[in-house]
Amino acid sequence: MKKLIISINLLFVLLMTPLIFMGQGVYRKTAAQPKYAYPNWDAKPIQKAFVLSLDGGNSTIIGGDTDENNFGLSIHGGLGYYTMFWGFKFKLGYEKLGGRYTANNESFEAKFVDSSVQFHINAVDLIMDQLPHRFNVCPHVGIGIIHQKTILYDADGNIAHKWGYSASSTDNNTNSSKGSFIGRKIFSAQFGIEANYLITPEVFVYLDYSFRHADTKYLDGMCFNNKNDMVSTINLGIAYKIDLNQKKSKNNTGYYRRR
Repeated sequence: MKKLIISINLLFVLLMTPLIFMGQGVYRKTAAQPKYAYPNWDAKPIQKAFVLSLDGGNSTIIGGDTDENNFGLSIHGGLGYYTMFWGFKFKLGYEKLGGRYTANNESFEAKFVDSSVQFHINAVDLIMDQLPHRFNVCPHVGIGIIHQKTILYDADGNIAHKWGYSASSTDNNTNSSKGSFIGRKIFSAQFGIEANYLITPEVFVYLDYSFRHADTKYLDGMCFNNKNDMVSTINLGIAYKIDLNQKKSKNNTGYYRRR
């Protein structure tokens, strides 16, 4: 099941890639304007903006030992600063997932509060140098902190161990792995790619694939392969740009965007 989910995630990213080559001539002044184009986009692009975003999808642990039903819910909000070619984004999210290791008949339940800072590159705008493009592909890297709460169950369904829970728990094994009220702190390195589509100059939808290499072997409560775990997410979201380039026109009749 885990390999199937990973394959589906990668397939989504590959399917979105050809879209970047569609409609790129729409915003050249000499090009014909199809009915879905905004005629003033080429003259008045948004060059600098704060970006508010919200996305949701699925999450799965890669490199762990579970081999059945290892996936769950993923939801993230973001606040970013974007220029024409690059941007920074702070993301805060929540993930809840679980799975089972059939060989030992063990299972786990995990809850993650994930915070990160990501650096994005608007690859199509940077390479094509024709603003703005309706489709864009944005690779990104970042660092983050995962606050982990994981429960490992043995073959009989009893709690075998806990990570990130307070010492007041009835589990005798908790003390060595206790965390704050939102869980044990785990550092992560992040990599991913986002494909987005402009609906209006201010609003766009996006599909984001990310994975985080965690500084622990126990995100799923198991350590049979002796490798650090990774968390993969694929989320669909919507974002809104708050234009920072607006200036009042000379006759005070409205606003224009600085080229």
